[in-house]
Amino acid sequence: MMLLVPEMDWRVPVVEQWLTEVRPRFAPGDRWLMCLSPLLYRCGEVSTNVAGRSMVRSDARRNRNRILAAAHEAFAEDGDASMNQIAQRAGVGPGTLYRNYPSREALILDIYQEEVEQLVGSVSESLTTQTPLEALRSWTSVLVDAMRKKHALGSALTPGIQKAVTEQTYGPVIAAITLLFDAGKADGSIRADAEPGDFLQLTGALWRAAEDRTQPMLALILDGLDAGRHR
Repeated sequence: MMLLVPEMDWRVPVVEQWLTEVRPRFAPGDRWLMCLSPLLYRCGEVSTNVAGRSMVRSDARRNRNRILAAAHEAFAEDGDASMNQIAQRAGVGPGTLYRNYPSREALILDIYQEEVEQLVGSVSESLTTQTPLEALRSWTSVLVDAMRKKHALGSALTPGIQKAVTEQTYGPVIAAITLLFDAGKADGSIRADAEPGDFLQLTGALWRAAEDRTQPMLALILDGLDAGRHR
């Protein structure tokens, strides 16, 4: 005997469709009804749970993004901004904030991580619109600004968190500088003996300088990298 069951849309809760469309077609006690009911109810439970978890994850991502955006703005205005101020700016409750970030340090660490990811991810695009030396100049300016912000918030971080920030960001930053250097060495604009690690050490002095001295000092560093000046 072939059982004819209407085509079901598995993208909607199965239980609801089962109750409204399929079950009424069977007589009470029908053996097909007895066999199918547990299966379909179980499918409905799974479908509903999966949809629910997906919605929760989506809400959690939105909340996390709102908190990070609010924290960026708050710390840019005041390095001593409190967690409650950030929660208010993000439009979330303290509970939501602390579920995502149990401490101010955890929030700051995530901000650094996001900034580094954006900074590293911008290198390839910069190289499509600028020469390697120009891209290195603009990219380094953004890096120095990020380093200044990190220093401004440094008092809020324990030595352990400061070490974690350095460990998490050093590798990606060196990789980005290497990409810029490789492009410059390939077109002959950057010295072949230039080392990314040396360059990063030199840029460490820029964020300590007065802001109006950043570009002149950066120009001196880039002049030292310019292969055309050393031929």
